[in-house]
Amino acid sequence: MSWDFNCDIRVSPLVTALSLPFFVVQVDNLSYSSFICMARPLKYTSPEDAHLARLKSKREYYRRNRKLERKKSLERYKKAKAAGKKRTPAADIKHRPPINTRGRLLEHIPHPSLQVNGKTNLRKALKALWERLLPGGEPCNMVQTLETRFSKLLEQCTPDEWAANRAKINDEIKHVEETDVECTNITKEAWRRDPSGRSKLFKQCKQAENAMEALSGLLFESRVWLDDGGSNKLLELYDGRKLVWQRYS
Repeated sequence: MSWDFNCDIRVSPLVTALSLPFFVVQVDNLSYSSFICMARPLKYTSPEDAHLARLKSKREYYRRNRKLERKKSLERYKKAKAAGKKRTPAADIKHRPPINTRGRLLEHIPHPSLQVNGKTNLRKALKALWERLLPGGEPCNMVQTLETRFSKLLEQCTPDEWAANRAKINDEIKHVEETDVECTNITKEAWRRDPSGRSKLFKQCKQAENAMEALSGLLFESRVWLDDGGSNKLLELYDGRKLVWQRYS
């Protein structure tokens, strides 16, 4: 079996005129055209590589022709000066108006969390948390600290001042809760080291966790009742020892 095609192969005149890197093969009977690309391979695999190569080429050029480029720059400067051109004046510094922070909502800024692992000194980590939470570090009497904080809260959050101080209380609540979560992680690590729970370190961590939860509860309950019933309702619940944080001992 044989195939007999009447093929007329012609080279496009555009190829000769423009010297394009491809040619056209035209088969009359089959009415088929094919383009065979003869492009060279890419020099750089990505646009980033090409950009870095251009920067490197510029650096090398200016290093080789530093004197010539400085001479050209000086000529351009003298030509502009002779033409009467002046340097663009510096922009005037516009001082910002003072920001009014009165009544502005506070934004809680989280502290960097402690990295607790098997090699962490848990006593030092616990001390760092207390120093972050209270100015004097771990209190000797947490019950007295809670009572003092509640008294100051009532003094600062009178019905007239509560709207302005509510944002500060919210920020303090977030700060205490964040510290309490880290204290919980320290307690878990102490439990992992001694699953019996009888070690002095574990008891110290658990006591600190309960104290921080009590302080967080004090602030949260105070905010809730100050929103609903005001300072009189909050003081009534305090006198009747009906607040949850009062159960801490």
